[in-house]
Amino acid sequence: MKQAVFADTSAWLVLINEADADHSRAKTIRNKLLHSKKSFFITIGKLCELTGRFFFGSLA
Repeated sequence: MKQAVFADTSAWLVLINEADADHSRAKTIRNKLLHSKKSFFITIGKLCELTGRFFFGSLA
């Protein structure tokens, strides 16, 4: 069975926001996970939260 990694809202926000202090580190972790062939998953609730934060809230 292929392993999957849960990506919470904060993980996606850090990847989206290049000004975030942890952006570079998050990209490194994401790239390592992508090369390991792991799948990412996000729940519909977290996807709604991410969308709301992106369109209506601050990314800072």
